[in-house]
Amino acid sequence: MFVLANGAFKSGSTWLYNILSATEEFSKVPAQYGRGTNLDWLKPGRVELFLESGIYQETNYIAKGHYYNERVRDRFIAYDGVYVFNIKRDIKDSLVSHYFHLIRQDKLAEELASPEKLKKGFSSYYWRLGRYKAQQLVIYHEAWDVNSPRVYVSSFEHLKNDFENELQNIGRFIGFNFSSKDIAALKEKTNIQAVQKSKGQDKLPEHKRFFRKGLVGEWQNYFDNEALADVEQIQSEGLGKVDMIKYQAIFKVLDLRRKFAS
Repeated sequence: MFVLANGAFKSGSTWLYNILSATEEFSKVPAQYGRGTNLDWLKPGRVELFLESGIYQETNYIAKGHYYNERVRDRFIAYDGVYVFNIKRDIKDSLVSHYFHLIRQDKLAEELASPEKLKKGFSSYYWRLGRYKAQQLVIYHEAWDVNSPRVYVSSFEHLKNDFENELQNIGRFIGFNFSSKDIAALKEKTNIQAVQKSKGQDKLPEHKRFFRKGLVGEWQNYFDNEALADVEQIQSEGLGKVDMIKYQAIFKVLDLRRKFAS
């Protein structure tokens, strides 16, 4: 089989990928289908070739992704033996994680991670970029709101609050029967402290870690009432026409950058 641990940006797809990989039941995709030297990902231009190859009928493969193009989605779920996990997360928490991701990548000033500048820094980020990222996350989840036996929708919150039950559901979806002992071992191996240590990030300042906190409800420390009202409107109604033009401009540029980088 082929399993795609898919999820919107900063929503938990890496955690889900790590959990499934830790079962030791999967191999990474062969080099000719990987994204450069990173075999955790399928190269976007090789997705169709990989699916057509059918090699996953003999060996279990796994990859991580952030796919939300509907044409690509339909290709994944058209093939027997392909299973897609989509993982959701409270969009507000995803935006907080995205804010720190930009700081870690030096796309926002490091000083904006300091306690005295956090709220002002996040507010500036939200109105300049975050609200458009929220719209992208809404579109992402709408794309995967499909009725398919090959798609399972998990959530960051379910994994945090009821790991054992959610792992049982995940296992059943792909035909695995996890024992309580298996689940306890997977939880221990993939909790955020263990992953930070295994990746050499446990000694780094918090804002420099790829795996930072992994909290549920952290957004409450960052959103003021105005931003909260705005993001809730985006989730229910979407951006207005003028803001959607800005959205298209922002993410068209970013998508082109990713395309050339890959």
